Amino acid sequence: MKEIIHVFSSAFANWRLKLRSQQFELHELEREQYITNGEEQLLYIPCFRFLDKASIEEGNVKSPCTVTQVQKLKLFCGMFIIWVVLLIPSAFCAEVGTIFC
Repeated sequence: MKEIIHVFSSAFANWRLKLRSQQFELHELEREQYITNGEEQLLYIPCFRFLDKASIEEGNVKSPCTVTQVQKLKLFCGMFIIWVVLLIPSAFCAEVGTIFC
């Protein structure tokens, strides 16, 4: 949860900055650090680009987010949208089945 808040707050703090054209210019840790921590480095996804501003190092944020942290949030947002879109019709179908029995 702290990671999600950190990415959103960093992206909001850097909202006026220009997003760089190359994704490899964003803040990222070395691959060896991910291996020693037992984590997996996620590759860049070109959706939800406004969140990429959280990885810009020259902004107002003391510690910018890594590209992997931003990608985790992007994956979560994508899954959350699918979950909401499928939950609402399922709830209506379940409601109809219980009312008219």
